[in-house]
Amino acid sequence: MKPLWTRGAALLMLAQGQLSCGGDDDLQNQRARWERSKPLRYVVQTCTMGIHPPGCVRAAIDDGEAVEAEEQVYAGGLGWERFEAPRDPIEDMFDAVRDGDVDDCDLEDVTYDRMLGFVESYALVCDGDILGGRSVACFEPDTLDLELCDVIPDD
Repeated sequence: MKPLWTRGAALLMLAQGQLSCGGDDDLQNQRARWERSKPLRYVVQTCTMGIHPPGCVRAAIDDGEAVEAEEQVYAGGLGWERFEAPRDPIEDMFDAVRDGDVDDCDLEDVTYDRMLGFVESYALVCDGDILGGRSVACFEPDTLDLELCDVIPDD
């Protein structure tokens, strides 16, 4: 399995202010920024981290509601399949960061979008290995066209 974070990438992100400790104050500030700046409509694709084969969800969000959603597991040539999304994947990511550590895994490497404040990624690290987490692979504001987000995640 390829490492998801290289030391150089992590240092660059730290220098640019993109890495966060994920503290409660930071989460609340970023959440407030997201609430102030999020577009009325957007398409977002989030993908798993540390899981093989990777999988993604993409959703069209209109005024805070998921109006269309698809998921894909990148194995065996399967394509996007529609499903009933109960909510916005970005809201799920905020909840995961708020909830923090899971079982014997630690929530680490939380990053936020610099412009809008949504959670860009987080990792669940168990015994030194990334065994879970999610990242935003694509975000397209002012549209409901799912086809605009079709990013194939790295293994």
